[in-house]
Amino acid sequence: MKKILFTFVFLLASIAASAAYDTKIDGIFYNINPIERVAIVTRGEVNYKGDITIPSTIIYDGEEYAVAEINGDAFRDCMNVVSLTIPNSVTKIADDAFWGCISLRKLVLPDNMEKLPEGMCAFCSQLTDVTLPSHLRTLSRAAFSQCTSLSSITLPEDLIEIGSSAFSNCVSLTSIVIPHHVSYIYDWAFHDCTNLVSVRLSDNLKNIPNSCFASCLKLSEIDLPEGIGVIGKDAFANCESLTHLTIPNSVPYIENGAFAGSGIITVDIPPSVTRIEDHSFEGCSQLQTVIISNNTCNIGYHAFYNNQNLKDVYVFSEQPPGSCDLNAFEYPYIRHVTLHVPASAIEAYRSYSPWLKFGSIVPIETGIEEIDNGKMTVDNANDGWFTIDGQKLSENPNKQGVYINKGKVVVIK
Repeated sequence: MKKILFTFVFLLASIAASAAYDTKIDGIFYNINPIERVAIVTRGEVNYKGDITIPSTIIYDGEEYAVAEINGDAFRDCMNVVSLTIPNSVTKIADDAFWGCISLRKLVLPDNMEKLPEGMCAFCSQLTDVTLPSHLRTLSRAAFSQCTSLSSITLPEDLIEIGSSAFSNCVSLTSIVIPHHVSYIYDWAFHDCTNLVSVRLSDNLKNIPNSCFASCLKLSEIDLPEGIGVIGKDAFANCESLTHLTIPNSVPYIENGAFAGSGIITVDIPPSVTRIEDHSFEGCSQLQTVIISNNTCNIGYHAFYNNQNLKDVYVFSEQPPGSCDLNAFEYPYIRHVTLHVPASAIEAYRSYSPWLKFGSIVPIETGIEEIDNGKMTVDNANDGWFTIDGQKLSENPNKQGVYINKGKVVVIK
C-alpha cells in the first residue's frame, strides 16, 4: 500500500512539475519574470505540435512583456512540431532546446544571436530548412548533429568557430563552405557526413582537428589552405573518394591515422613535416607514390602499412630517417616497390630496415627533378604535363605536387 501511495504521489509531482507555468497564450506556455519584465517560453501539460510562431511580446495581467528566452525543456522531444519561428526579441535559448524534434522541418532563428546553444537541433532528423542569425559567431557543439535530412546550409560570414560534432552524421549534406573568418573547427565536426562531396575551407583555419572529416566517404573536393597547422588524428580517415590532396608547407606533423583508409593516390610530404605519426596512411589501397622530404626524421609504426598498390617511394634525405619504425612499410608488399634516394646514400639505405627490404633502390637523380613553383622556366612549362597517375593536365601545374613532364617525375615545391 505504501509503495502504491508513493508511486501516486510521485506521478502527481511529475505532472505538477511539467505544468509549472504562469500563463498560456495562443497555445504557448510562459513563465513571467516581473522584475526584468520578460516572458520565458516553457513547457506545459501538453507537448507542442504543428507550426509554431513565437511572438515578440505578450500581454499578461494587462502589462506587456518581451519574449526573451526559451527554456531547455520547452520543445525538447516534441515529436510533432513541424516548423518553428523565433522572434528577434529572444536573446537566450537553452542548450538542447530542440533536441529530438524529429518532425521539425523548418527553423527560423533570431537574427541577433551570436552563439547557438549546444545540441540545439541534435536528432532533428527531418530538418531541411534553417535560417541562421546573420551575425552568428559561434556554432556550438553538436548543434546539428544527426540532422540526417539536412542537405545544405549557409554559414554566415561573421562565423569564427565551429564546435565539436556540429554536423556529425548529417548524411544528406553534400557541400559546405566555411566562411573566411573561421579560425577553429573542433573534433568530429563533419564526421560521418557520408554524402559530403565538396568542402571549401577558410583561409584562416589553424588546424584540421581529430576525426574532422573521418568517414566522409564521398569527399573528393577539398584544398588545405596555406598556413594550416597540424593535421589531426583520423582527420581524413576512410575518405575513400579523396584521391588527391596537397599538404601545405606549413604542416609540422601528421597525426595518427590522419589519412588511414583514404583513397589517396600520391602523397608529397613537404619539408615542414618532421614527423609522420603511427598509421597515418595505413590501408590507403590506391596509394602509388610517396615523396618524403629531407626534413622528415620520424616515421611512425604502420605509417604506410597495407598499401598493396604502392610503386615508388622517394626519400630526399642523405641519411636514412633515424626514427623510422621497422614496421612503417609492410613486408612483403615493399619487395615490389622501388625506393628512390640520393645516389650518395644508396649504400646507407641498403644497410637499414625497413629500407633494405625494398625491391630495388635506385639513385634519385635518374628521372626526378625539383622545381620552385615561382621559378618555372619556359622549357619546364611546355605541353605534356600529367598527374602522377597519368591524367593529362589542361594547363601547366600551378600548385605544389608531383607531376610527370617529358618522361620525368617532377616535384614542384
